[in-house]
Amino acid sequence: MLLVLQPLQIVTELMSAEQNIEASLIYPLVTKLVTHELAECDDDLLTIADFKPDLRAALDDRFALSKANAASHPFVTATVLDPATKPCELFPESLHFAAYGHVCVLMSAAAASLQAETDGGDADESASPPAKRAKTDSRSASLKLTVTAAVILVPMIG
Repeated sequence: MLLVLQPLQIVTELMSAEQNIEASLIYPLVTKLVTHELAECDDDLLTIADFKPDLRAALDDRFALSKANAASHPFVTATVLDPATKPCELFPESLHFAAYGHVCVLMSAAAASLQAETDGGDADESASPPAKRAKTDSRSASLKLTVTAAVILVPMIG
């Protein structure tokens, strides 16, 4: 059982770290754990052979690895946008393409939003100056920065 539980312990420690854990690493770690470390082996003992499928099913259920909306999960989006993990080599091909498709949708929406902001700003130049915008919280600012970076970077890579 230690052969099965040791990789799970390592991944749990990595994901539970108080510092330096990146959202882009969560799904690749879990995917590798499910596809490689918990894969069925011919030389597994009966107890281990019974335990591995249950553990894979529990991880699949918790992280929604096989669900259609997994590609739109923020951690999967972070994986696609992170230069270190963007090849998504561990993802199944369907998730890989769906994740890139989701990022393209986000980029299109961000580009349309930016275009609307610039188009709306030009029409009001003759009128009074625009009102100051309220400060956004750090999460909103980070998301806007990530989406803006995606608008710039994904056409370069894809």
